[in-house]
Amino acid sequence: MPGLKIQIPDLPEQPGEKRISVLWFFLVFGLAWLAVGLGLVRSYFRLTGPTPSDLHALSLTQVTNVVTKLENPGSTKIGRIWLRTDHGARIRYDASFPYSDEIRHLNPDYGLLLDQTNVVWAVTTGGKVLAARFFQEYHIETKRLDKFFGPFFGIMGLVLVFCSVFFQLQVLAGKPLPKELGTLVTLRVRLLILWGSLIAYLFFYFLVVYPLLASKLGGWSWMLIWLLGAALIANGIVAYFKKHPPRKGGMLK
Repeated sequence: MPGLKIQIPDLPEQPGEKRISVLWFFLVFGLAWLAVGLGLVRSYFRLTGPTPSDLHALSLTQVTNVVTKLENPGSTKIGRIWLRTDHGARIRYDASFPYSDEIRHLNPDYGLLLDQTNVVWAVTTGGKVLAARFFQEYHIETKRLDKFFGPFFGIMGLVLVFCSVFFQLQVLAGKPLPKELGTLVTLRVRLLILWGSLIAYLFFYFLVVYPLLASKLGGWSWMLIWLLGAALIANGIVAYFKKHPPRKGGMLK
């Protein structure tokens, strides 16, 4: 914003100020990643698409016409199969889908489970429902993302938690850390409180305050309110810390 300058005041380190090991941050981030991973895995199993009552069965004996389309001009590989029923319904079935050969050749022992828009959600045969999970992942993009990112975040979180706990126990026991880790890095607690408060305010403003005021604010008003709030929080925290110096120093293990 032209002519407006808001600066976060300097917070110099004070004698006896406490510090905290970065190993605790590995633990916090590890637990957060683990929670996110478990949440995504839970979401994967909760997203199942239409309920059985929302689907209707179609026997391939009801299909009266099959049209195949090639993947691209000049190719000999089938890319898509179109089925037309005696009721005039038109159903798309890609050649990459499971049991595409049985569907294309109209195997009378097979059928499809369709929703109201004739989208395929499963294959049936002999009273069994097949490939339901494949079609759920195909039609529900979020489920595909959960399948990949859930285990990824979960495993990374477990690794961070394990490493943090293991090396923290080494520190508490007075044992030297591996040389590969170098010198144990510590961070100022008061500086972390300052920046943590500003980051928390940032999320609170854009997730809670801004949606409530967006329709009522015009121009740069929302940005001005955000900057003034951040400046008020930062100056208040710095002023409090300068007025109340630390009593005892040391590192938080």
